[in-house]
Amino acid sequence: MSKFLIHVGYPKAASSFIGKWFHQNPAFQFKDFRLLGFDSTADFCNYSMCNNPKTKYFVIRDMIFSAPLAKNVHSCKNLNDYQEKICKNLHSLFPDSKILIVTRGYESAIKAIYSEYLKQGGRLSFKNFIESENKTEWYPINYSFLIALYKNYFGHENVLAIPFELLKKDSKAFLNEIEIFLQIDPFEFKPDVVNRSLKNQNMTLLRILNNTLYFFLYISGPLHKMFYNRYVRCLNNLRKIRFLILIFDLLSKIFVGANTHLDKKICIEKCSSHSVFLNNLPLFLMFKEEYFLE
Repeated sequence: MSKFLIHVGYPKAASSFIGKWFHQNPAFQFKDFRLLGFDSTADFCNYSMCNNPKTKYFVIRDMIFSAPLAKNVHSCKNLNDYQEKICKNLHSLFPDSKILIVTRGYESAIKAIYSEYLKQGGRLSFKNFIESENKTEWYPINYSFLIALYKNYFGHENVLAIPFELLKKDSKAFLNEIEIFLQIDPFEFKPDVVNRSLKNQNMTLLRILNNTLYFFLYISGPLHKMFYNRYVRCLNNLRKIRFLILIFDLLSKIFVGANTHLDKKICIEKCSSHSVFLNNLPLFLMFKEEYFLE
C-alpha cells in the first residue's frame, strides 16, 4: 500500500540532492513543488492508467514548511507559530505520513544561506546580512522545536531527522538510513553535488557585481527593478554555462575572499538551545560540534 512522505526541508540542507534521488527512484512519485508528485488531476489520471506497482510513497516537500515566505511571516506570532500551523494542517490532511527532516550544522548552514542570498541578487556583506533585522533566517533554525513538533503530531516512529553532515561524509550511508526508515529496497544512485555553495572569493566577486549592476540600473530609471530581476534569473542559470563559470573562477582569484567568520560564542548563545533535542538522536552523536551539543 502506498503512503505519503513529507519532506520538511531546510534551506541549503540537501534538498536538491534528495529531490534528484526522489525523481530517479521508482519507489517515489515526485515532482518538485507539486503536491503528491502530480502536476494536475489529469496527471493523476495518467498515473492511474499506468498502475505502477513500484510506487511506495507519494512525496510532499518544500522548504517553506520550515522557513516561511516573507508574505506569510506577518500572519503569525513567530516562526514557531508558523511551523506549528503548517504541521497541524499537514497532519489533518495526511495523518499517516512518514516525515523526513534533514538538518545542517549551524555555521555551515549560515554560510550556505548567505551564498544562496547572493545568488538571488543579494547585496549585503556577510556581517550586515547576519545582523540585519529582516535576515533572521540564520539563527532561528530551531531543530529541537521542529523535530519535537512533528514527532508529537505524527508519532516518534514516523519521523526521521538526519544530519546533512552524514551525506557529506558518506552519501550511501545517508540514503541507506532513509531507505531503512521507509522500508524500501536499496536503489543504485550516483551521488552528485547539486546547487553547490559559492567559494569565499566568488562571494566577494558576486556581491561586487550585484551592487555595481544595481547602482547603474537604479540611476537608469524607474524600470531598474524589472531589469535587475531579469539579471537575477540569468544569474540562477549561470552555473549551467561552463565557460562562464570558468571565467568567474579566474576573476575571483583577484579578490580577497568574503569574510564569513562567525563569532562562535555569539553563535552558540543563539543556537545551542535550538539543538538540545538532537542529543537524543544517535545519528547526531558524531556531529556534536556542528550542532553545539554537549
